[in-house]
Amino acid sequence: MPKGRARRRLTVRTRRGLSRLASWTRHEASNETLSLVVSAIVVGSLAGLAAVGFDAMVHGTGAFVADLRSRIGGVNAALVTLLTPALGGLLVAPIVVRLAPDARGSGIPHVMVAVSNLGGRVSRRLLLWRPLATVLSIGSGASLGTEGPVVQMGAALASLVSSRWRLNDERRRNLVAVAAAGGIAATFNAPIAGVLFALEVVLGQFQGRYFASVVVGAVSATAVSRSLLGDAPAFTVPPDYVLGSPLELPIYFLLGVLASFVGVAFIRVMVGSEDLLNVLKVRAWARPALGGLVVGALALLVPEVLGRGYETTGAVLNGELHAPAFLLALMVGKVLATGVSIGSWGSGGIFAPVLMVGAIFGTLVGEAAGALLPQLGLRP
Repeated sequence: MPKGRARRRLTVRTRRGLSRLASWTRHEASNETLSLVVSAIVVGSLAGLAAVGFDAMVHGTGAFVADLRSRIGGVNAALVTLLTPALGGLLVAPIVVRLAPDARGSGIPHVMVAVSNLGGRVSRRLLLWRPLATVLSIGSGASLGTEGPVVQMGAALASLVSSRWRLNDERRRNLVAVAAAGGIAATFNAPIAGVLFALEVVLGQFQGRYFASVVVGAVSATAVSRSLLGDAPAFTVPPDYVLGSPLELPIYFLLGVLASFVGVAFIRVMVGSEDLLNVLKVRAWARPALGGLVVGALALLVPEVLGRGYETTGAVLNGELHAPAFLLALMVGKVLATGVSIGSWGSGGIFAPVLMVGAIFGTLVGEAAGALLPQLGLRP
């Protein structure tokens, strides 16, 4: 065979091979993209359902206890306020001590460790014990939030789905971030906040390859939440809130600086509470109950410290609570109650309490600035 003809045949075969390879590569890329989108929709929707169900259980338990207090009234109501958090602590103790120690606290640090060191693997037992422990803790009065537990439960769900679908560690980590975004998005009806939380806190980086799947998951969870609960945000900000004057900006700068000190104090109270209980060598099974008893005692003075505090936060944001002495007592009480709840191994997060403390502190600074600079017409 002439050399020229052989070379032409070889060139044709090479081109055909490269064409098949390019077609196969495009097909595989298309399949992977479709897989990413479908898995993000499934996990995001499941995380949204879990967040809605979680919220309903916590709200229902807390409403039952509150209704019981209002029905019996008087001294008996005070006893219920004092003892219910301790009873909740006793019920939670077997879970956080023996059955699922990972159900202590918010759970977000455990998710971060799972993503960074364990390939996104989260224990499936948390699908049962985490919601049960958190409902008992917050429903009975512990000063904690549901956001962290929702993220951890969603991560456990994503890990389970990844195992069933035999996904690799990279995809598993991605779906854990999708579940985290979906949980936050469904809880607050805020998909953008969910996306940023998942990328910054859970993954710790912005990867363009998986950014879209996190967005899809957050939107899917929000759609589920809105279809069941409506489209109202978790906290309603007055519609006429505006920047009245550029002279307000230095006040906001000062507010940010001062708020950082409040945050540091918050952290130190949490760490100090746990250290104190360690020093006192409180038995593990009695630790949550003792913390609940302290929270109940604080609630006798300031009942608003109980639970997540969503209603109180909304009232503060809308200017319904503005007596400085009461707000200061409420802020200090909430910090102490949350610190004790975390330090005694209560099952719940700190995001909701931090929002409440921040709203109160902002109101206090606003009241002070309004008194000093009445010409600006500030709204606390």
